Amino acid sequence: MSENKQIAALALLIQARVPAMIVGEPGTGKTKTIGAIVDALHEPLATFIPVVHEPQDIGGYPVPRTDAAGHTTIKLSLVGGWLDGILKARKGTIFIDEITCAPAMMMAACLRPLDSRMIGEEQLSDDVAIVLACNPPEQAVGGQPIPPPMANRVVWLDWTVDTNSVIEGFLGGWSEPTFPRLPANWRSHIPGQAALVASFFKRAPQHMQQLPKDEDKRSGPWPSLRSWYSLAAPCLAACEATGQGWDMKLLLLAGAVGTGTAQEFVSWIKALDLPDPYDLLKKPSKFKVYHDRPDKTFAVLNSVVTAATRELTPENWKAGWEVLAIAAKDNATDLAAAAARHLALARGGHNLPLYPDLVEPYLPLLESQRNLRKSMNK
Repeated sequence: MSENKQIAALALLIQARVPAMIVGEPGTGKTKTIGAIVDALHEPLATFIPVVHEPQDIGGYPVPRTDAAGHTTIKLSLVGGWLDGILKARKGTIFIDEITCAPAMMMAACLRPLDSRMIGEEQLSDDVAIVLACNPPEQAVGGQPIPPPMANRVVWLDWTVDTNSVIEGFLGGWSEPTFPRLPANWRSHIPGQAALVASFFKRAPQHMQQLPKDEDKRSGPWPSLRSWYSLAAPCLAACEATGQGWDMKLLLLAGAVGTGTAQEFVSWIKALDLPDPYDLLKKPSKFKVYHDRPDKTFAVLNSVVTAATRELTPENWKAGWEVLAIAAKDNATDLAAAAARHLALARGGHNLPLYPDLVEPYLPLLESQRNLRKSMNK
C-alpha cells in the first residue's frame, strides 16, 4: 500500500487525535487502511460496530455498587472487554464502523465519546483517537444521515480508490502504509494557527458560524466556533509541524469547515503575504501597520506575539512589546489589544523585566482585564 494524500490525511488526524469521519463506497479498503495505520503506529485498535451492539455497550450498563459503609451507587459499566486494550495502554484508536446504519438511540450513544470523551464512566485519555466510517446513506443498509451535532464534531474525508496503490497491491502485495509522523512538539503550532483563524474572522466574520440552511448539508462539514477551534486549528498545526503544502491543508480544512469556507480561507492566507514573525522579533522597527488591511495588521501582530511566547526569552519578550508599541503609535491599539493580552499573560511567573514606556498604551486594557478576573474569582 503506497503513500497517497488520503492515507496521509487520515494518519495525521489519528496522530493528532482529531476525530475523523471516513465516507466511501463499500469495498474500498477503509477498514483495512485504518487498521494498517494504527498497526504502523504500534498502538491498540478497538473496533465498535453499532449495528451489532446495544447503546449500553458504549454508554455503559447501570450496575449498583455498595461501598464499605453500606452506601449504594449506580455505576455505568462496560461489558465484553472491547475497550480493555486502549484503557490499559491509555492510548490508541477507537474505530466506530458503519455509523450511518445505526438507529437514532445508538447514534446518540456514539455522540458521547465525541462530545465528552466518555465511554461508560471511563474518561478517555487525550492520547486516544476516534475514527468513524460509513458508506453514503443511500448505499448503506437502513442508512440515515449523520445528525448535525455529530457531523460538526468530526473532520470529513471522502474515501476513494487510488488506482496506483491498488495496482501495486495486486502485483506485489500490500505493504505497510507510509505517512508523515507528527513530532512530539506539534501542539506548539496550534496557537499560531488559531491566531490566523481569528485574523480571518476579522476579514470574514460571516464564516465564524454558518449552520447550513439546507438540512442535507448539515450532515457534513460546516463552520462553527467548535469546528474551527477543535478541528481546523489542530489540523493546520499538524500540517505545519510536518511541512505539508496547501493541498493537504485545504483537504483537511474542507473536511472541518466545508469546501467553500476552506477555499476562501486558503485564498485569504495566500493573498496576505505575511512577513516572517521571527524577522520582526529580530528587528521590530520593520513592523508597519497596514491601514488598508486591518485583517493583515491583526494577523501580523498576533503571529509576532505567538512566536515570542513560543520562545519566551528576554529578547523576544522585549521585541514583542516594541512591535506592539509601534502599533499603538500608529493608531492601531484596538487591533493590537488581543496580542497585548496574550503577551502580558505569557509573562506569568517568568522573571521578565517590565517596560512601562512600551506597555503604557495598553495599561487601561490590562488593568481592566485584571479587575475582571478579580471580580470573577470572588
